[in-house]
Order: sequence, then C-alpha cells, then structure tokens
Amino acid sequence: GGCVCLACCQVYPETTRHLLDHPFCGADCLQAYRVQRFQGAARKELFRLEKGVCVLCKLDAHALFSEVERLPTPFLRRQRLKKVGRWKDQQVERLAADPKEGDFWQADHITPVAEGGGECDLNNYRTLCTPCHAVETERLHRRLAQKKQMAHAKGSGDIRTLFAQAKKRK
Repeated sequence: GGCVCLACCQVYPETTRHLLDHPFCGADCLQAYRVQRFQGAARKELFRLEKGVCVLCKLDAHALFSEVERLPTPFLRRQRLKKVGRWKDQQVERLAADPKEGDFWQADHITPVAEGGGECDLNNYRTLCTPCHAVETERLHRRLAQKKQMAHAKGSGDIRTLFAQAKKRK
C-alpha cells in the first residue's frame, strides 16, 4: 500500500507519510500546495526568491521599508518616502504613520485571478512595489470593464452602419 500525494498525485510509501507527518511526498510538494492555497505562503516564498525588489521598476521595496521603519518620526519617514516619489500623498501619510512591509510591495499574479490565474504556483507570481501594483491593477480594471462592455454590445449593430443604410435608402 501507499499514500497519494495531495500536490502531485503520485503514490509514495506509507512509511514516508509517517516520517514526514503530512500528506505530501516531500518538501517541494508541501511548499507548492501552500503557495497555491495560502497567499501568505506565496508571499513568503516569493520574498525568498525576489527579496522584495519590484520586477518592473527595480525599486528595492523591502530595503525601503526597512529604512523607513527605522526612522524615528513620521516626519522623517514622510521625507524619505517623498524623496522616492512613487507614492501618492495619502499613501505617504499612511506609510509614514505606521509602516508595514505589506504596504511597500505586493505578491502580484502575472495572470490575474479575474482572468484565470487563481490557485497557481509561483510561476504566476511576481514582486511589484505598491505603486507599480496600483498601475497594473488599474490596467486590469480597464480591461475587465472593456470586456464587460464588449459582452453587452455583442450582437448589436454599429450605429454608423444604420445611418449609412438609411442614407442609401433616401
């Protein structure tokens, strides 16, 4: 008899199951399962690989967070964040008041969840600084709105065609 790994569906020895004390054939499958199911695990693994550096603009968001967090006053934090020049004023105020690493960089889905990228492995994740993530999210929202608009318009005619046909009839 054997056990079936929850991640790769391969059969592995029952003795291994008892040694590992989890329903996976090894550490790689355990990690892959966690990344697919838990956003925090994906973020942690992505940090291990990319160290909090934005893949688009190359800002080292983790280093910036560490630096800002160590500054003793919100005023000094605000000055440092404004020097970077990537955050909007209200974001600067929030980051200066209470800096949290999760506000400096995001584990972004390359193929967005709304477009089929949910429950993915690390190959569909990338590190983005929060400002780049906001730009990408805005692009996604525009794409989704356009797609919705096109779906509503499907089957309807172009009004210019109707006017052209009416003109020909005269």
